[in-house]
Amino acid sequence: MSTDRLDDLVEGTRISEFTPKTKSGRRLARIVSVQSLYEFEMTGIDTDVVSSRLLDKHSISKGDQLLAKQILKTVNQNLNYLDGKISKAATKFNLSEMSSIDRNTLRVAVSESLLENPPPKPVIINEAIEVASYLGSDSSGSLINGVLVTLLM
Repeated sequence: MSTDRLDDLVEGTRISEFTPKTKSGRRLARIVSVQSLYEFEMTGIDTDVVSSRLLDKHSISKGDQLLAKQILKTVNQNLNYLDGKISKAATKFNLSEMSSIDRNTLRVAVSESLLENPPPKPVIINEAIEVASYLGSDSSGSLINGVLVTLLM
């Protein structure tokens, strides 16, 4: 079975010189979260099943695995709330018409801000931009930055 672009990226393969490298387990946990949500949207396979498969493939610390699971749990439990907040902040974009990567990167970032001990908001924004640049299109980072600055700052 051949892998798709997301699998290549999560494996650490750079597809262009502009593709950032994964640097930390926490970033990889965020990437796995976005990829799990993406795969759920495309196939309907439960995010717990997808994330377990992806986390088993990588050497991610238990703490970073827990982060991915907490993010996914928060997204799944608060999807309507997250989508409402994102829709209000993304006034020029219809959430359903955004790319799946951009939409799910925003969901992951906003859900991370809702965790018990969230990272500082600038860190959340920077990491979301890096994840979107890693997995998304050339314009993904700009979109993510604009929406999250409006939403979190």
